[in-house]
Amino acid sequence: MKIAICGPLADRNLGDYGMFINNLYEMGNNNDYFVFSYNSSFVNQLKCDYLNDFNISFTDVVLKKKETDRKSLYESIKKARRILLGIECKNKYIPTPFELINRCININDIESELDKCDVLIVSGGGYFNDLWFEWERNDDLFKIIIPILIAAKKNKKIIFTANGYGPFDNSNHFYEIIFKEAQHAIYGCRDNKLSEMYLSSVGVNNAIQLPDDLYIINERLNKYNEVKFSNYIIFEQYGNVENLKNNIEKIKELVIFYKMKNTDFVFLTFDQDYSTIEYLNENIKEDNFHIYEFENGYLKIEEAILLIKNAKLVICNRYHALVLAVTNKVPVLNIMKPVYDLRYYYNKNIGLLDKAFDGLYYNANTFIKGDIEMLIDSILDEKNTDINVQKELYDSKIFAENKIKLTGQRLDFMRKTILGDK
Repeated sequence: MKIAICGPLADRNLGDYGMFINNLYEMGNNNDYFVFSYNSSFVNQLKCDYLNDFNISFTDVVLKKKETDRKSLYESIKKARRILLGIECKNKYIPTPFELINRCININDIESELDKCDVLIVSGGGYFNDLWFEWERNDDLFKIIIPILIAAKKNKKIIFTANGYGPFDNSNHFYEIIFKEAQHAIYGCRDNKLSEMYLSSVGVNNAIQLPDDLYIINERLNKYNEVKFSNYIIFEQYGNVENLKNNIEKIKELVIFYKMKNTDFVFLTFDQDYSTIEYLNENIKEDNFHIYEFENGYLKIEEAILLIKNAKLVICNRYHALVLAVTNKVPVLNIMKPVYDLRYYYNKNIGLLDKAFDGLYYNANTFIKGDIEMLIDSILDEKNTDINVQKELYDSKIFAENKIKLTGQRLDFMRKTILGDK
């Protein structure tokens, strides 16, 4: 079978590329793969590290530079004054599929490759939302979308794996247009919380439920069995070194707390967060504090799995650190990071927990904390029962049955929906 793939698979963030590798391993190396990317140097590294036995090729989707609004200073001031007075609305520019495709320099290459393919797979993640539409890297979103638009025009089968969708507060008109073009696609949805509601708001009413693309791990990624540390917790934080600085004394208190328990405190970053690494190295000198170092510029997915599944506790704000902890039955305390507000991570994090513990009562506060200080205080409180409650949930028959059910959903989806096996 000839399979085309697009998605955020060229990001060095473990969650994004890890889902892509896990999906490829599940689909198998007896297919031909063609991948649309936006970072050729990194995907070539992935090919060397993970895909030597796959018949796979990559091409970057290349866009012309964005045109800038060249109004005169006088015109700009007049427009700003009209907006302030309420005479004119500040409308957000909504690019149409026509404009996106016209910006693509190598459109012929994409068309040619899609002609050869039986299906286009849109790899999982959380990138169809306001954040990706509005941030300075939105060209990466457009590079993911362009193969979808072309495949739709060619009446190719389009399948979204387990994605999260929304919020669409400021981008709803954009996604209405995009998803209308791909109205016959199959939309995989990784949560039972908000994604289906957001999809419905932009005209998509045929979502199917799946576990996250990294919740069921292919055995090829469980190949490591020797961990560097014997008794340790994982501490993972990203996105705001100032937040760490404001709480450094509290973090030191936690490191010393675990030192008294003969437990190593291992800082694990999902990408090379140099400013955070440098700051923590300079400010935490306890001999049980370690920073996990990785080679080749990125954290290998199999290393992360090994580290997380053997930890006594995972403290994190990355969604996929939570995913890997829960699927491996490891106690985990997660901080939801605001993206405008908490809906984006509420959808992801609580959505994951709802699927894992479907049919069981659980209090989300057992897993999710409001900030670092609150999280640390909960650990230092000897009366706190969060970890014991989590272990009881993990040991329940229903949790195990849910894992079996979700595994079946994923394998059926991969083998029947994508590969067409009987």
